[in-house]
Amino acid sequence: MRRLREIIYINGNIDEKTFVFYGIEFRDFINYLPNPIDHILLLKHEYLGDFHYPTGFQYVKDEEVLELAKEEVYNYGDFCWVDFEDEKNLDELSKQDIAEVLYLAHMYKPLKTPFFEKLNNRFAYCAHDDGWYGKIYCKDIEEFGHVLEKVIKNSILKLRKRKLVDMESNLKEKLLKLSEDGLLIEVYKTYKDQRSIWIPIHTIGKFTDMDLMYNDLKIHKAKAKFQGYLVHQSKRWVLK
Repeated sequence: MRRLREIIYINGNIDEKTFVFYGIEFRDFINYLPNPIDHILLLKHEYLGDFHYPTGFQYVKDEEVLELAKEEVYNYGDFCWVDFEDEKNLDELSKQDIAEVLYLAHMYKPLKTPFFEKLNNRFAYCAHDDGWYGKIYCKDIEEFGHVLEKVIKNSILKLRKRKLVDMESNLKEKLLKLSEDGLLIEVYKTYKDQRSIWIPIHTIGKFTDMDLMYNDLKIHKAKAKFQGYLVHQSKRWVLK
């Protein structure tokens, strides 16, 4: 059963190409990517994928990725994966490669790099109670910006029957930049007037403990470095 999205929180590190987040689920990520994922190498999961004997990993083929996205991966507890281009890439993994992939899944951070040359992965995704705590490494952070845009728009569709326009690239860049101070997007406080849709946003600091972030929101908002609105008006999105 899909959980109600009340807020979205992003704690970003653009230099390291990583984002910690609350309120975005695996299915959102897969469905809203601008370019589909080729294959998924499952590291922590409860999904019955294809088995690769030389490495002992299970994986999901490209045509089955959307089926995995329909699963309630929240119930898996920990859910970690990296994508890869082709099944033959798995045959090239060395013992050191396997050790580094397993370290990433165990520690939620890379031993050296989250991007593995032999896999040519675009992402490394680690979640606990998917939708509650997620961490992703993105080779191209614009892809995460695109996912964030789609999540925001989908969250407020009930307030606007007509199609919402796309955000301009520079606005998505601003949102990701704000995430470096811990960006809170209060979807549940979105309101609409005759011409515009207003979504309150704050920068509340960098959290990796989502219980601490969520349970003390009022205190964090009172100390926010930035308070404003993400506004849809006159067929464009702006920050105010």
